[in-house]
Amino acid sequence: MTPDLAARTQQDQPTDAVVRTIIADDERLAREKLRLLLGSEPSVEVVAECDDGTQTVSAVRSCHPDLLLLDIQMPGLDGFQVLRKLSPPEMPVVIFTSAYDQYAIRAFEAHALDYLLKPFDQERLHRALERVRTVFLISSRASSPKDCSHLNRRNAW
Repeated sequence: MTPDLAARTQQDQPTDAVVRTIIADDERLAREKLRLLLGSEPSVEVVAECDDGTQTVSAVRSCHPDLLLLDIQMPGLDGFQVLRKLSPPEMPVVIFTSAYDQYAIRAFEAHALDYLLKPFDQERLHRALERVRTVFLISSRASSPKDCSHLNRRNAW
């Protein structure tokens, strides 16, 4: 990266943009690990943690997150059922987290921004969050920072 491009990229980044995030995973240790890893990331705020799909739908509707870190296999509703319950205006950017690679294609068909295969590390999570920040940067130039519904159209599953 050239110095000019690096300077421009840093200038273009909204420095005070906080990514409001929900962690949804039925495993307590997985939620704790994600919370710990997210604590090392600048401008990420965990606004809710959920341990089942029904709770996740309620949290998305009440907290209006920018980002949903969503496990696939959860009690009540699985991750894909959670997405089907949300309307396009309610839909945050979604990153699936799973121990199973067999769901990756389906996740991208559901317009997930990324798919984190457990166990993942800080670097992998950081790269996924950089993608989220890029989406918000592009979206803020096109309209408003939260208008990412065009990235999450759910007619593929």
